[in-house]
Amino acid sequence: MANRAYKGRRFEIELAGRLSLWWTSGERDDVFWHTHDSGGRATKRTAKGKRTTGLYGDICAVDPVGKPLLDLICFEAKKGYNRATLHDLLDRGKKAKKQTWQEWIDKAERCREAAGARFWAIIHKRDQREAVIAFPWDMREAIATVCGYPDASDCEVRFEVIQSGRHVRHVVAMQLTDFLEWVEPATLVRILKRGKA
Repeated sequence: MANRAYKGRRFEIELAGRLSLWWTSGERDDVFWHTHDSGGRATKRTAKGKRTTGLYGDICAVDPVGKPLLDLICFEAKKGYNRATLHDLLDRGKKAKKQTWQEWIDKAERCREAAGARFWAIIHKRDQREAVIAFPWDMREAIATVCGYPDASDCEVRFEVIQSGRHVRHVVAMQLTDFLEWVEPATLVRILKRGKA
């Protein structure tokens, strides 16, 4: 377990740098950092009915320039879990226990709600594989509506997560590299501003 925590922390640090470079058009790698205790402090305080500004999820902003991204999206980062795939959500039996990805989605939704963010995103990197980002369909629709980008169907997978025989939510997944090329930070800022109007 300690090895998984170490790998997870290292991945969160790498991811924070990657998001920082993307958010600042390659100018800075220090805007985001991994959240202390992977958001554990915020989780504990939320359970007591208290808010904790800026410490939800696995990525936090250490510079105010990054705040708009985290006001919009609460990020969960997962490294390893090599047997956990999105496919598990599609082919599990009706009596199967809750799958890892379903647990992650449920946690991301709780994080989003506690943070007051509009969306959640899960970034998962299995060993020796490319990182994948999954997020709710309404985030994908907001991106397409605001920026009018061409359809990303050549690099995305859409699916419904079903729990207990009822529809829960639509989810979109794609490689993180494709997402960072498809979405400009200014688009997310515009979505955030529209939500506040």
